[in-house]
Amino acid sequence: MNIGIVGIGYWGSNIVRVFDELKRENYFDGDVILFDIKIQRAKEAAEQYGIKYVKSYEILLNNSQIDVILIITPSTTHFSLAKQALEFGKHVFVEKPFTLDSKKANELIILSKKYKKRLMVGHLFRYHQALLELKRRLNIGELGKILFMVGTKYGLGVPKEDAGVIFTLAVSDFDIICFLLDTEYPETILAHRGIFLQEDIEEITSISMTFLENIQAYLSQSWLIPIYGRRRELIVVGSKKTAVIEFLKPNEIVIYNAHITKVEKDERMVFKMEQEHPQKIFFEYKEPLKEEMRSLITMVENNEEPSASGTIGLRAIKMCEIAMDSAKSGRKINVKKWLEKYRE
Repeated sequence: MNIGIVGIGYWGSNIVRVFDELKRENYFDGDVILFDIKIQRAKEAAEQYGIKYVKSYEILLNNSQIDVILIITPSTTHFSLAKQALEFGKHVFVEKPFTLDSKKANELIILSKKYKKRLMVGHLFRYHQALLELKRRLNIGELGKILFMVGTKYGLGVPKEDAGVIFTLAVSDFDIICFLLDTEYPETILAHRGIFLQEDIEEITSISMTFLENIQAYLSQSWLIPIYGRRRELIVVGSKKTAVIEFLKPNEIVIYNAHITKVEKDERMVFKMEQEHPQKIFFEYKEPLKEEMRSLITMVENNEEPSASGTIGLRAIKMCEIAMDSAKSGRKINVKKWLEKYRE
């Protein structure tokens, strides 16, 4: 199995590093070939890891020895680069957001089926050990009935020019929440956004979602908040316990055995708080990116559908579009009705 990596910026360089480590661990024994529109960047990375680079995307596409192409480029280029790779008979990995248009995302899925190639989207958190541990605990009912979830992503970073925080940050949280709840979509989405530096590119968003059984989720993302450093947090509140994940700590989850109950007192019902010390749970560290690339290798070698398939990526993009529609119209959107209109 041989791979081509397109886009050797910060994240692309991390992926190159991971494949070098997987090769040293004898998990991967193929060749890696790099391409970046900034040729010097690809050249330097290739020299660092003792691998090859090419000076055009066409050379990569025409290399019959390449089995899969990884696209780690600006969001606006994802569709065209992925489309070409599929048409040249390659399996494809696309970093999130899958595309900036759900209809184009759907077109890529259709092409992958036409050419009988696998399509994977970079929803990294599906390979995050803390999230997988949380999902296991939810599945066995440890937290009780899920009441609501709160997800935050804050930091100070240079704004992207091709998409705002809904498509670049919230896109992951949409998938995380649905993944934990074993559902495809929420029932409703209500979003607000703030635009300060660029036309039609939001720097902050607040999103609320409702699900069946009155489960709710609240998301807040911004790349203009400097006071927390980088915050990537998810809180899941259940009727029995509450769990907290700090995504920058992939081998740790905190469980709060605390909840509110109603008890009878003096012939009337009153609220009672029950609380114990929080419990930190640690487990084996596994780098999420390396686990994601292991999944990619399995996808290609065994021709298996990955956890983060094109269909998963498409659903996340549709939820981003619904959130954008909500923010622009100022109204809560019924997801089922939106999807029915989408299919017309």
